[in-house]
Amino acid sequence: VAAQSYVTVLNHFDCARVVGVTATADRGDKQSLGRFFDRIAMEYGMLQAINDGWLVRVEVQPISVSIDLNNVKTKRNYDGDTDLDMKEVSHRIEPCLGEIAAEMWKHAADRRILGFAPSVEIAQKAVEACRRAGFTAADWVSGDDARRAQKVAAYRQGKIQVIFCAQLLIEGFDQDDVDAIAVLRPTTVRALYQQCIGRGTRPLNSLLPQLNAAADATERRAIIAASAKPSVLVLDPLWLHEKHDLA
Repeated sequence: VAAQSYVTVLNHFDCARVVGVTATADRGDKQSLGRFFDRIAMEYGMLQAINDGWLVRVEVQPISVSIDLNNVKTKRNYDGDTDLDMKEVSHRIEPCLGEIAAEMWKHAADRRILGFAPSVEIAQKAVEACRRAGFTAADWVSGDDARRAQKVAAYRQGKIQVIFCAQLLIEGFDQDDVDAIAVLRPTTVRALYQQCIGRGTRPLNSLLPQLNAAADATERRAIIAASAKPSVLVLDPLWLHEKHDLA
């Protein structure tokens, strides 16, 4: 809404009533939504949705590797947020990819993993490390990849167990059986971290009729707990869970 194109529209309809809807109300560029909206009419967060039995639980598995992100410079990224310089981040993460992949195999060998990388190069090398660690079906995808659609389709069909992406699949990607998220992309933007984790919080589609018919939150949570996907595992070699509050 802070983009000039939206501001132009809002200023044109100067007496209109405006309602805004967003999944991530905090902005990486620190601009205040109070410039455009008078009050919060309704709020429903991730923790409440988990407690109400509409999303699966989030479990965090920290991975202890020596990645030094101190003094990494920041820059404005493609969507206007000020964040860490991903080129510099990539250089610091690359030496640890083998250790990270080995820990992924240790904790999530039987899970469907969606991984987020800081660059295409790291996505590619993370896949190579995963294959060496034991994952036989691993691949990467980016916005410039000519085979992007085929790879995403193969992942959806279960032909690929692990897929790493660079600047892709963060917003709006919906695959219900994703039950592990590997975050190799550090960020200072809480909303971006929440979006990454959110790709794995959806319960299995097959449960939706039961969840909709359940009497209360307790029954919904029990249905999810007894399913093949009771939780989503966050594989966190950057310990971002200590820096960002999902709730």
